Amino acid sequence: MTFKAQRPEDMLSDTENFFERDGKKIRKGAMAAAVTNADIFESEAVTEAEKAEAIKILKELAPTLIAFGLNKHFYWRNKALQAIFDDAEKQ
Repeated sequence: MTFKAQRPEDMLSDTENFFERDGKKIRKGAMAAAVTNADIFESEAVTEAEKAEAIKILKELAPTLIAFGLNKHFYWRNKALQAIFDDAEKQ
């Protein structure tokens, strides 16, 4: 791990799609997808099926984002969302 301040382009160039941390490939856009799906989960304007799909994707993303250090530095205000990431961290 580096201890030098990083800009987004330091992490990934425009032509790269992944970087690796702790043996996990972390895709460009993983955090943006997690936040978007959290918004969907919390929205009253979506169907239960759309919420279920958002949760499914969050559960798929959680292990990778845990490897990236998400739970070390951030927490979800929504307890149901935090539980997804806490469960992934225990795995």
